[in-house]
Amino acid sequence: SDEVAIERKTTKDFVDSIIDKRLFKQARELSEEFKRPLLILEGDDLYSGMVNPNAIRGSLASIAIDFGISIIPTRNAQDTAAMIKRIAVREQNDEKTPIQIRTDKKPVSMMEQQLFIVESLPNIGPVNAKNLLAHFGTVGNIINASESELQEVDGIGKKIAEDIRKVIDSKYLYFEKEIKEKRLL
Repeated sequence: SDEVAIERKTTKDFVDSIIDKRLFKQARELSEEFKRPLLILEGDDLYSGMVNPNAIRGSLASIAIDFGISIIPTRNAQDTAAMIKRIAVREQNDEKTPIQIRTDKKPVSMMEQQLFIVESLPNIGPVNAKNLLAHFGTVGNIINASESELQEVDGIGKKIAEDIRKVIDSKYLYFEKEIKEKRLL
């Protein structure tokens, strides 16, 4: 789909990219350019090399938490192909399962309320929400920021900035439908 991107790495390539320091640059680019980035980690010998297992675990944690990239392990090339096929089928299926947008816990403090609002923007988690608020100072300034101004914030790439502006600037279609239905009654 237009939203999902898959980076496939063998376990050897994953470890090599930690050593030559390209892993986090690749992760940043993937997370900035796509709504739902995935990393397929192919192979079962991740911890068999010369790199300390804690360095590998730390890298995996950073990919998942800092960059918001889901990690899917596969055993071999055939398993990877089957996984990619399953992802494609799921993404191309028009019947999406609805998800709950809000949790039961309501924000109490002003800071929690501000973070709650900013985190509701597309592809904005706690880290990017804090970065946006630190950069712009207020929720209103974030809402009024242009795509290029949004991209000045660390962690906000072109795609995320476009998605934020699209949500802010798009007309609420349900309201339009509701008005038409009331006029017809």
